[in-house]
Amino acid sequence: MEFARLIENEAPAFQLSLSSSVIASCESYYALLQRWNTAVNLMADLDPLEVARFHFLESMYAVHFISPSTRNHIDLGSGAGFPAIPLKLLLPTLRNFLYESRSRRCAFLKELIRELKLSNVSIIPINISSVSIRKLHMPFDIITFRAIQFDSKLLNALVSVMPVEGRLLVWHGQASPHRDYLLHDPRLVEIEKRRIPTSRARFISIFERDAIAKK
Repeated sequence: MEFARLIENEAPAFQLSLSSSVIASCESYYALLQRWNTAVNLMADLDPLEVARFHFLESMYAVHFISPSTRNHIDLGSGAGFPAIPLKLLLPTLRNFLYESRSRRCAFLKELIRELKLSNVSIIPINISSVSIRKLHMPFDIITFRAIQFDSKLLNALVSVMPVEGRLLVWHGQASPHRDYLLHDPRLVEIEKRRIPTSRARFISIFERDAIAKK
């Protein structure tokens, strides 16, 4: 129950009001992380407060920038499930596609989805590439990532599956090559850069597909 209390106590700083069922799911999620971490090396640090703030609540903070009408979500380099799964707990109607190429982490994600009884979550167990993104053949209202490397081909593929006003959310530090790269793409507009609560140097940037620059 210690982790559940941490989530509940820290959530208001992130402007979040969490239901008892979401808090219970966070507790179950953290317990699964503890059981799997030695074998799979999901995280370097499982300190409860660090995990509550930096992983769970930082992920959930993005809900403030996602429209309730959002339907399709793609998360790149999902790892231990952040930010995709915490967002799923708050937005259960999302259809989620999680890219994760490492087999043991995919196994963890499958077990997590089963444990939390989540629906409409697909794990894509391959490397992120422009070809694999385009093969999904659907528009994505929201794209998220925290730590991936990308080039012009991948960015072109991501933009191609974003509808006008679709959003790309990036978590980053004070200096961010990812954000700088996106800032120079004329098809995207940074509509907000917000410092993440409880952090001095962690930010979330929200980019939107420009209605004028359609190509």
